[in-house]
Amino acid sequence: MKILINADTRLATDPHQWLIQNRRVANGKERWDSVVFYKTLSDAALGLARLKVYDYEGVLPHELETLCRRLDTLAANVSRAVARTGLHRRPKSKTSVPLNEQIRIASDHSQWIVERSRSVRGNRKWDGHTFHQTFAHAVMGLVREQVRELDVALPPCSIEAICQHIDRFESGILAALDQSKLARHSDEGEKTRAQFRLPGDPIPADRLVNGSPPKPSDDLRPTYLVASN
Repeated sequence: MKILINADTRLATDPHQWLIQNRRVANGKERWDSVVFYKTLSDAALGLARLKVYDYEGVLPHELETLCRRLDTLAANVSRAVARTGLHRRPKSKTSVPLNEQIRIASDHSQWIVERSRSVRGNRKWDGHTFHQTFAHAVMGLVREQVRELDVALPPCSIEAICQHIDRFESGILAALDQSKLARHSDEGEKTRAQFRLPGDPIPADRLVNGSPPKPSDDLRPTYLVASN
């Protein structure tokens, strides 16, 4: 993403951060040099004030503020959706949460991994992209990266158009997180019902051996001790 502030200053992104860049001409070619680096757009906007950049010609101050608020709202909505999943700080077992066809968040016994898929000889392969201690950090890191990777420039693109991009992205990730919550609760419910199955209840089909109940491991009848008077 690139946001033009004036003829000599702009905000830009790489996969990891927001940048304040200054324009210069070298050997007849225009170049943009990164001078300060920030984690969020809000921090970068404050950085413009610290650098005493006040002459806004490309994007206007209220437009930049609108985009900052929209990104803050995105982060808050995603954080609430992550909390609703109930996923633990550290994974107790291997888990996989698909977010779309190309991205999922998986876990091993010590971390959460943002994975991206690729095709290898017609087979899908998942590669680790970033690694995080918590599920929340993995999701939020992915959200911020996806926003930074938007291939838009302001101007000519408008704030409204960028916000529409963010709306569509937000809808997709919230739906994926809520779906993972429903799937996890359904699995837990099945496990709970299996643990508390009463004698005489029918045995689930997946526990039958060749269509018949499993044989007991010990055919001996229980022995009862009777206390003598």
